[in-house]
Amino acid sequence: EVNLSFNIVAHAVAGLHHDSNAFAQHHVIWFFSLFSGKWEWLSEAPSLLQPCEGAITYYTQFGRVAGFTTVGPGRRFRRVLEEHLDLLRWPSDIPADKELSVKGEDGKLYHWILPSFFQMLQDLSSQGLEFSILFRTFGSDLPRLLNAVKRAVEQGSHPLFPDLPALKLRVNVTAGRIRCSGKGATLIRGEEHVSTRDGERHVYQYLSTAEGLGGFQDHFDWWARNTYS
Repeated sequence: EVNLSFNIVAHAVAGLHHDSNAFAQHHVIWFFSLFSGKWEWLSEAPSLLQPCEGAITYYTQFGRVAGFTTVGPGRRFRRVLEEHLDLLRWPSDIPADKELSVKGEDGKLYHWILPSFFQMLQDLSSQGLEFSILFRTFGSDLPRLLNAVKRAVEQGSHPLFPDLPALKLRVNVTAGRIRCSGKGATLIRGEEHVSTRDGERHVYQYLSTAEGLGGFQDHFDWWARNTYS
């Protein structure tokens, strides 16, 4: 499973810079509550690993803060943000692509889908592995993503990865849906329909036998009502 929320795409609507700021707050910036009621920073550099017991992310305590690296304590991480944005820059000598590139708040072009995702496809195939990939997102970006990936993988439209069609991967552009309730979860994609009401093993087998690339939009309203747990 690949989660779209932070992992492989930059959100054009929210703004690429806001998205990168949110990623830093949510995933990699840690601090610790002192007994005095004050907060102590534990992060001088981003890390996905909890540095010590009791550490929490900035996002967990304060939520998303616009301009996190512009004002306040987050300014210490501005350099990190800029370095990562540079890595996402769309090559200046390649024309913009309406599906694969996105314009940032600074007017510059950036990759919409991280190049490392396509590199991963090549690496997995080069190792002779059989694999499938299912995207999951709370947002409405799944149809666009599936069509963009299909063009890149099946038609060789990505300027940095023109040889992807040689991998013989197929993309199912029918966006699936996940619907949750107190009775269980149901996955729907076209005529396909599977539910945990028939047994969780049934869902596991369905996902395990998936071929190529595809995706599902998760039930955001349900997760929000249940505090994402």
